[in-house]
Amino acid sequence: MKLVPMVALSLAGCSLYFGSNAPPERGDRPDAGRPGDPVDGGRPGDPVDGGRPGRPPDGGPQDGGARDSGSPPPQDAGGGPGSCGAPELHVIAMYETGSDHATTGDAFVAIDRPGNHVLVLSAYESTNWHVRLAAGATVRSVELLGYEAQTVDLRSVPVTHGTACGYSYPYNGGGCDTNQLLALAEAQAGVRLTTFHGCYQASSWTLHADGTATSNCNTAAGYQQDDLLGRCLR
Repeated sequence: MKLVPMVALSLAGCSLYFGSNAPPERGDRPDAGRPGDPVDGGRPGDPVDGGRPGRPPDGGPQDGGARDSGSPPPQDAGGGPGSCGAPELHVIAMYETGSDHATTGDAFVAIDRPGNHVLVLSAYESTNWHVRLAAGATVRSVELLGYEAQTVDLRSVPVTHGTACGYSYPYNGGGCDTNQLLALAEAQAGVRLTTFHGCYQASSWTLHADGTATSNCNTAAGYQQDDLLGRCLR
């Protein structure tokens, strides 16, 4: 499926909120060299050692270089929790759940925001997603977007799959391509983005009633959670 670059930052009167993501250097990793992954002794964006899909270019920064000017088409404003349109499109994304790459990771997502949602769950590495829905929250469909196997435990909910990854915003032109991830999410869902929440390494997420999210993003390793919110959530 051909992926289309995102369009301008402000459309249909919707303003966006940008988080920041600037991980410092990380220690050696035995399996470095995969898309978007740091090479041994470095951080995401250090010189490529394999040229595989999704990797940052030689010498290009993963979280400090030139930012891409594109962004997803914004959602029309609509008011408070659960009133940004039906369904809402929420993207939760990371590269990995932890540093053990020999096994499939587990990611836990709590949806405390009322309303009808399309839920996009994305990780580069193989991940089993476990979703809990609070009262008043329903999921119309789930998109699993990643490079390795992804599963979700929601029953009786349509699930689609795709190949994409992106955990930082604004996307900076290196590593996993967040713009492509969001474009694919919107194309498969048929609706515009409501929120994006991402971190390079995390395994637990909560989407709150106001559309914000918290996670166990590995800040000890220097990673930060990035968030993109539509105007109706501010």
